[in-house]
Amino acid sequence: MPVRRDPPQTHMLRAFEAVARLKSFKRAAVEIGVSQSAVSQRIAVLETRLETCLIRREHGRFELTRDGLAYLATVESVLKALAQADNRLSDR
Repeated sequence: MPVRRDPPQTHMLRAFEAVARLKSFKRAAVEIGVSQSAVSQRIAVLETRLETCLIRREHGRFELTRDGLAYLATVESVLKALAQADNRLSDR
């Protein structure tokens, strides 16, 4: 029987989504209220966990890899679903 692995923590997903949307590690850090280094570390942990490169970094610029683009679509829908679940419960 395969070992079941927990999904990534939401703070890693949030960092990845913010970087992808804002196209900046610095702006993502400001938005989520952590240091730029913390954002970079969260992305690195996520990439290590997934065993793939999500963001190609070169000369101060970056772009999402093919895997990064595909993963972003899933991350966006997961974060949206969690926000909707929170809203439904808080509206009661």
